[in-house]
Amino acid sequence: MRADLPASPTVDQILSLTGAVVNRGCVAGARRTTINRMAGRELTDSPESDNVDDLLSKTLQRASVATRPRRSRFGMLLWALSSIPVSALVLLLSMAVRVWIADGAWPERNLPDPKDLGVHNTITVLTILASFPAAVVVPLLSLAGSRFGRGRTPLGPLLLGVIGFVVLFVVLRADVAGLGDWIGD
Repeated sequence: MRADLPASPTVDQILSLTGAVVNRGCVAGARRTTINRMAGRELTDSPESDNVDDLLSKTLQRASVATRPRRSRFGMLLWALSSIPVSALVLLLSMAVRVWIADGAWPERNLPDPKDLGVHNTITVLTILASFPAAVVVPLLSLAGSRFGRGRTPLGPLLLGVIGFVVLFVVLRADVAGLGDWIGD
């Protein structure tokens, strides 16, 4: 028996002690009948309520499982792959800001050499290189998911991957702010 529960708690005492959990969304606005139904048994207001801890844990566990969104490994893989171009862009910009803060000037061709930034440069270059295959794989996986999955094309990862790659490509190819020339040197 938990220390903060009385020896023979009633339903109202259980709800008052778990009010924070109930109001945060596990069993939003739950009433006594909902708790009873979710627990799968009748609970009375009498002091003879047996094993309240088990009843409470089963109720909250069932409620949290019922409201938790279902995530598939395929969807998580698709989101991870589609975020690679955006990550490359963020890493490139963070390298430029790092140089700007350290040297007081925006980086330009060979000033400073990006290789002098060590691991930050290595991770940025690898992420930029990984963006090219990711830009091809994400649309293919989205189409495969719509064809063999539930019949819906996941637009979120598709848009993130394609738009992120286009922005990264424009920044590198058009040499926006001198970053393409600086990192490609």
